[in-house]
Amino acid sequence: MRSSIFFIFLVFHSYFSFAQSADEIQKIEKHFDEILQKEEYYQQQKIEKINTLKNAVKNNNSENRFDINYQIFENYKKLNMDSALVYINKCKNLIPNQQDSINYLINLEIAAIYSTSGQYIEAKNILDAIDRDKIPHNLLTKYFETFRDFY
Repeated sequence: MRSSIFFIFLVFHSYFSFAQSADEIQKIEKHFDEILQKEEYYQQQKIEKINTLKNAVKNNNSENRFDINYQIFENYKKLNMDSALVYINKCKNLIPNQQDSINYLINLEIAAIYSTSGQYIEAKNILDAIDRDKIPHNLLTKYFETFRDFY
């Protein structure tokens, strides 16, 4: 008798737990659907921000060009890989003198883009050319993340 009561309790408990979980799942799905419906709006905001930065590049001196181009790269990174590659290469040409840490960062960013876009040979060549022992400590995490993503 005791085991049958326990079994009934277990069945009811499982049923109510599942029903509560199903409601939570439906709420989460509804929230995600609302976000996906606004995808075009978010994409338009990102494009407007990029266009504002592009205008800022045209109107600024050479000291700020690197920073603004890097911001454009950051905004393009998830939106358009080809454009991101163009802007990170512009950054590479604008690296301030004697800035090895920035050079390492730019090379890691280029390797990450190549790896993500399927240009594995180019990514591997860049990663192999980087001397791990000479990378600044603050970029080691980025270095290992780029290697992890590559493999």
